[in-house]
Amino acid sequence: MELYAGTEAQAVTIITGTEWLAHRVGGPGEVGEMAAFDETGNPLPPGEIGEIYMRRPEGSPPSYAYRGATPRTLPGGWESLGDIG
Repeated sequence: MELYAGTEAQAVTIITGTEWLAHRVGGPGEVGEMAAFDETGNPLPPGEIGEIYMRRPEGSPPSYAYRGATPRTLPGGWESLGDIG
């Protein structure tokens, strides 16, 4: 099993080795959404490289609070940990 997430817990993807060999993309776990955006905040289609943003399920309270830092956000509740994918 391989997973991608952050301790902030906005979203999670999980994939098995067999699934990776067939498709190489993890599916969403039980939490949130993920999407790649370009440098101007536009969503990118599959296969394009951009910054990964995550969005927790609607109505879910934040699982953390930034202290001494400003979160990287986009309209619509999207948050980034700064990863490229």
